[in-house]
Amino acid sequence: MPSILLVCREQDLLFYEQLVIDALRPAYNCSKIAGKVDMTPEVRAKIREKAVGQQRRLGAKLSDETRRLIADKAKGRVVSAETRAKIGARAREMHVRRRALGLKRKGWIPSPETRAKLSEAGKRQLPPTAQTRAKMSEAQRRRPPVGPETREKHRQLALSNKLWTHRSAYRAIVDADT
Repeated sequence: MPSILLVCREQDLLFYEQLVIDALRPAYNCSKIAGKVDMTPEVRAKIREKAVGQQRRLGAKLSDETRRLIADKAKGRVVSAETRAKIGARAREMHVRRRALGLKRKGWIPSPETRAKLSEAGKRQLPPTAQTRAKMSEAQRRRPPVGPETREKHRQLALSNKLWTHRSAYRAIVDADT
């Protein structure tokens, strides 16, 4: 079992580690320099062999060509009925969990302390930068226009569900129709 040789500040750790490596020349240190990891070709080969065949590369950016190749390979792939059933069962399970969580929190009234914390968190939020606002504006411009049928359907739905009880929201609906 290792024992503590020295207690020091974190910024001095590498310095003292190097002193210990130089003085004791421990057999378990592969590297002769503190803080540096020297990998032998054998170690690199082991890591490479372990990584071969791994299907996930989380966070890796794929080139356009690689994405195209993956898409081409996936075209025409038939998903078995058993797999579809598993996917459906998992989706239903997740729906039930989300619904249960929502019902659990229904009627929840935050304490004054929680409300104060939420209020402070909202105040700390920075306004969007000019670049972000430009991106948002461009995205809104590219959005297809909403037709009068859709607008009427939304208005009827909102009024029937009494979602729009706030005066300004109701005025926005009425103004949109004129």
